[in-house]
Amino acid sequence: PLRFDELFCVTMNSRVEGVRLKIDYSITREGGDSGAVEIATGETTLVPLDAQFRPARLPRAALALF
Repeated sequence: PLRFDELFCVTMNSRVEGVRLKIDYSITREGGDSGAVEIATGETTLVPLDAQFRPARLPRAALALF
C-alpha cells in the first residue's frame, strides 16, 4: 500500500486498436536498494460513439494526440 507521505509515479501508455482507445496505467514507488516497486496496474478501454450511439473512429486530430 501507499501512505499519504510517500512519493509515487504514475506511468500511462496509450494505443489505438481500431475504434478502441486503450490506456494502460502503472503506479510505482521507490523501494530503496531494490529499485522501483510496482504498487498497482490497470487498463481502460474507451470507444467513441456517433450520434446514434454506434462505435465510431476517432477524428484524425484526436488520433494525433496519441
